[in-house]
Order: sequence, then structure tokens, then C-alpha cells
Amino acid sequence: MRAELVACAVLLAACGDIAVQNVGAERRLTVTTATPLAAGGWREAGFRLSETDTDEAARLWYGTSRADGSLPTIVTLPEERGASAIRTGAVLGDGWVVAGYLTNSSGQRVAWVRALDDANGERWTTTLPSPEGRATEVTAIAVANEGSLVVAGLEQVSDAEQDGWVALLDQAGMPRWRHGFHAGFQMQARGFVPSVVVTQDGPPSALHRQLWLAGKRTTTGGGYALQFTLDGELWDSEPFGTTGSISRGVVAAGNMGVVICTSLDGAVQLGWTQGGGVSGAAVTEVRPGAPFTLKGCLGSSTQVALFGETSRDGAPVPTVLTVSRSTRAVVGEPQEWSASRGALVFGAVEGSGGLRLLGRTQQPLRRWSASAF
Repeated sequence: MRAELVACAVLLAACGDIAVQNVGAERRLTVTTATPLAAGGWREAGFRLSETDTDEAARLWYGTSRADGSLPTIVTLPEERGASAIRTGAVLGDGWVVAGYLTNSSGQRVAWVRALDDANGERWTTTLPSPEGRATEVTAIAVANEGSLVVAGLEQVSDAEQDGWVALLDQAGMPRWRHGFHAGFQMQARGFVPSVVVTQDGPPSALHRQLWLAGKRTTTGGGYALQFTLDGELWDSEPFGTTGSISRGVVAAGNMGVVICTSLDGAVQLGWTQGGGVSGAAVTEVRPGAPFTLKGCLGSSTQVALFGETSRDGAPVPTVLTVSRSTRAVVGEPQEWSASRGALVFGAVEGSGGLRLLGRTQQPLRRWSASAF
């Protein structure tokens, strides 16, 4: 994790800045994922609501913003037959990749991945349907070795049951392998739906680069973490958090292991893995002074930035809390963007300027971001 994120996480109260885009083609855009550019600016993606749309089932878009936050042009995907979404993205070589789902002619959701070049031109597009014909979505993605991609998502087993899967795509977007958690040797992870995936070197005892997945265990409740090798072998698994908690993120911390954050009843639960593996995670709890909705976490081996929304007078306020790993306590005061009361946070990314929150304002609906410089 880059040092500038750690430095700015400590000083968020001093370096917070709001950039609300509200003109031209940017109207009614929501940002759900972004990747930073070395020269400044961001590649951003999300969904676009029409004047008559009332939910998030809308057209998809992506584009590149300038360093000042302006967004000169966007690419809007043709309107689908039903719901569609861009859930996540990642830097891929000199371009990037976005992923989520589209709806096919039968009205079923199908996991969807698109690689883009540095000018937002399409390099390749891949869909990842379920072998059993179930609805699928991509919920998380990460770049592995030599341009290959780790893609994780969910499939709808029944009306009431969801299950997860993980796949490895090569540089051309072709699947090398795909493992579901509903059958076979991955059965021990049945009912696990991933929300975040990261890659990093494994512990000294591992011979392969590792995949770390965090998410929710739908069959028993509570968060859950999985550790895989890049050939898809399940290395370790561990329930995390109390029953009913929802996993919102995982933070890579080198060979020291990972940090996992979950939420339950307004409290944030943080877990630190021990000995490079998932098993034996130590859990601590942070209770913000006001009702807090956790949307995710980013950080390093020493600190974790928790981002989400604090409820003030019935309205959400974008908020970041910084937690020390050594003391397991909040560092300083929570940073609240009170001037953007009512804005919703959909995610956050780390760039050369530090932490950047992503989402939309409510009235009117416009793309919103808060950057730490």
C-alpha cells in the first residue's frame, strides 16, 4: 500500500477536498469504480440514470476525468433489455478493466468483463455464464501475474440462495479455470459470496502467489475469508465476525497477512490474520460516535481507513475513520464531508493523491467525489 495513502489518512481533516461535477453530459451519473492515472485524473465508470429512471437499473458508462475533476467525454453502453451494472474495475497494463453484469435476451443476469485501452477503446469483452445456467454477476476483480485477471462473483442458486465463484482469465480474457463453491472440493466454502479480491505473495510456506477473497457467508451469516493459490487451490478459510455481519472489504498487507472489515448494527469489526494465513484472525470492534454505515476499507500494515456514511439528522454524510492496527483504536477525529450532506458513497480508491471517495449526490443526482490531496 502506498505511503501517500497512509500519510493522508492520518491528516484527512486537513486535506479533505470536495469535487462535485454537475454540468453537461455528467448529469445523473453515479461513479461506482475508478482507477488513477499517473499524470493526474481518473478513469471512472458507473451507471447513468435517465430522466425517468428511479433505480440503479440503468445504462452503463465509463470515461476519463482530468486532474481538475472535469469529465469531457464518456462512453455510454447501449441500453440493455433489463438491469445492468458496473460493480468494479482495476488498472490493466496501460489501460484498465471494468466488470459487473448485463442482462441477456432471456432476462437473466450474466457476469461481464470488458478490457479497455488507454483511450477507453474496447480491447476485449468476456461473459462468464454459470455452467448450470444460473444468473451470475461479477462482484470483485484483481490483476494477477502477467496481465491475467482474477474475477470473483456470485450466482443465484435458487430464489433464496446465492453462492460464489472465482475464475482466472488470461490476457485475452479467456477463462483458464473457474471454481464454484456449491460442488466439488470447494464445497466447504458453500454459501460464500465474495465482495473483494486481492492478490499478493503468500506466506513463506506457500509456493504460489495467493488470492485473498473476503465476503459474506450466506448460509450461516457473518463474514468469511478465503485464501487460494493462483491455480485455484483453496489454501485456507475462516469465518469472520459475528453472525449477521456483512463483510465490506479486505486490505492486503504484504506477507504479514490481510485486514478484513465487516459491519453489524452500526459497529465496525476489524480482523487481522495471523501468521500469513486466514485461520486465527483476531477480531476487534470500533463503534463510531454516530450511526455509521460501512462501505469498505483501505489501508496498510499499520493503519486502516474505513469509509462510508454517518447518519446526521436522518441524512447520510460521507465519512472516513482511520484506525491504528497496533492500538486498534480510531486515530484522531472522523472526517465528515458535511458540506455534501445527503451524498451516498459507493466506493473508494487509492491514487497518487491519496484516498478518493466515489458516489453521487442526491438532489440533484450528480456524480460526486471527495479527494484527499
